[in-house]
Amino acid sequence: MSDLLEKLNVLLRASLNSLTSGGAERPPIAPERLGKPKDVDREIAALRKQLTEAIAQQEALQARIDDMERQIAEYVRQADAALLADDEARARYLITQKQRLEQRVLAQSESLRRYRDAASELMEQVNRLEALVAEARREAEIRAAAPIEAEPLPESQPSRPPALADVLRNVRERVEETLTPRPKPPAEDVPPTKTSPTSPKPTRSDDDDLAKRRARLSLPE
Repeated sequence: MSDLLEKLNVLLRASLNSLTSGGAERPPIAPERLGKPKDVDREIAALRKQLTEAIAQQEALQARIDDMERQIAEYVRQADAALLADDEARARYLITQKQRLEQRVLAQSESLRRYRDAASELMEQVNRLEALVAEARREAEIRAAAPIEAEPLPESQPSRPPALADVLRNVRERVEETLTPRPKPPAEDVPPTKTSPTSPKPTRSDDDDLAKRRARLSLPE
């Protein structure tokens, strides 16, 4: 999902930059380039909806990470209990599950970081867009209140640039084309509760973890 937000940010930033015009005495977006007001408002509302969904997804991802960290702590507690009960097979199994979950937490945490950065940039882009539209509309009101004599049109006119509403719609449609069904999350690993599992193939990481736990648990309190 962070890839989708990043793509949306790139397209939106490029589109806004192509529409803005320099100069302190001119609005960044010319009023005539806004398009129909209802079309502009609809596209801005669609971007706001994307932002709201992004924040919700960010919170859901953080909640999943919190759940995994709580499960890691539970694996640690159960592994210590298994060692105290001289059940090395179960302790090794629990440590393996803990290490797998720790790898998932690392990956999910990196995804969350990218997601937060992308959502923050999207918020800035949408705020900038709304400010540009408001400024262009104020300029249009000023022009309407004090109309000036129209200049004669040149014999050959350049092609008319697209309106802001059309540009935003194009951005939205291009992003929507990249949407694909989300894969179902893998099932959580649940430690056995009744019988000890078959001992997995030992690894150096498992052995190091077991040795550290034995040393810690054997210390006098």
